[in-house]
Amino acid sequence: MDIAQRFGVSAHLRVPPDLKEIQRRLIMRLEADEPEPVGRRDLRYAPLCIWDGELPLAERPRLLERLIRTLETAGRRSIVRMLAAVFFRHFHANRAGIELVGTALSRMVDESIGSIYRLQSDFSVFDSRDGPARVARYCIQSNTAPQCLLRGHGLAGEALTLGFGVAVYRCGMEYIAGELARNASRSLVQRALEWTEEPAPAGYWSGAATFANTLLLPFAGGTEPPDDLKNHILDLLLDRIGDPRTRSDRWQNMAEAAEIARRWLTGVALRQFLDIVDQVAYLKHWNYRRAFWTALYEKGAISQAWVAFGPRGAMRARRDFGKNLEFGKITAAGKPVEPGHAVLVMRLGDYVAIDWSQNGRCIFWPDDHPDAPRLYEDKYRSRDISPTIAPRGGGQWVHGGSQSYVWQRRVAEFIRRNIGFVLHERDYRVT
Repeated sequence: MDIAQRFGVSAHLRVPPDLKEIQRRLIMRLEADEPEPVGRRDLRYAPLCIWDGELPLAERPRLLERLIRTLETAGRRSIVRMLAAVFFRHFHANRAGIELVGTALSRMVDESIGSIYRLQSDFSVFDSRDGPARVARYCIQSNTAPQCLLRGHGLAGEALTLGFGVAVYRCGMEYIAGELARNASRSLVQRALEWTEEPAPAGYWSGAATFANTLLLPFAGGTEPPDDLKNHILDLLLDRIGDPRTRSDRWQNMAEAAEIARRWLTGVALRQFLDIVDQVAYLKHWNYRRAFWTALYEKGAISQAWVAFGPRGAMRARRDFGKNLEFGKITAAGKPVEPGHAVLVMRLGDYVAIDWSQNGRCIFWPDDHPDAPRLYEDKYRSRDISPTIAPRGGGQWVHGGSQSYVWQRRVAEFIRRNIGFVLHERDYRVT
């Protein structure tokens, strides 16, 4: 009978209501110079006293050593199974007492324990430093789902979702991340997805950070995967975790990964604006705007970007960029909004900038200006992002003279003087 069947690991290990009293009795007996024999019921639940309850014996190394000797002397298979269940459920390589318990189990588990013995024989799983990594390496090399392998050896429930199974998952994801850094490919992204699919999120979504870090941190040094792979990674993460620009609460404990995702999404927002406006705007010369804003992005001047569309652009954006990618909407309030209108909202240094499509203007506000637009809003009222005069400390320009680079030079000079990024005409010249 496997661990899950024998001790209910598929749900929770059954903790007796008087566990604290059992711990007190065990501590009293184990502290004695000549300890009395442990009672039958206390011995049965003794493995649970190691990490559960109010008086965990793992925090008392000397007493834990004595308890392990007591359990080994008892030599009962039910106790060994219970101890193994506790080890797998509470496993963490740095947890106090885990190495001592693992070493004892490597001695105590024999052929009579069945599937757990096979797991130990094949992978030395009770080696707390390398056991999970051995299982992960085998699963990677044999293209086996780790959950399938572990279930086949008697583990289930919390042993998979909270303990040893999570450690195997993280080791495997570390391997995948290393491979992505060396040679990014869609097949590796798919492998990471497969490893995260099971078991159900209850336990592994403490692993949401692991999933995001695996797919993003290989690119922390500034290297970029191909656009199609980047878009695929973003689509997976936006679907499973949410947009870090608007749902930062879901990206806790993965700040570096969130920053990479926001950087990528800044480029996507710029493409959204230019690609969709190409389709819905009435005015020509969009290749000049594309060249100018793309040059600024590639220089690293645009740290954040967001797009808001009128009705026609919103429909095209949803069609072309997928259901997971978010954007804002423009509502008419003062300035009329045409169906094809779009605005690009950007942060450049200490300024917030908006570039309107069609007959709109390019406008810069100091980010501490009371009327400066905020990024990542769901809706923008047209009058709020189209002031009649230039904001104090900022500026505004019409897009006249594109072919002669008139407005581009003026905006580039403002950016040079106020933000510090130098953009030469050759950087945005259209050839």
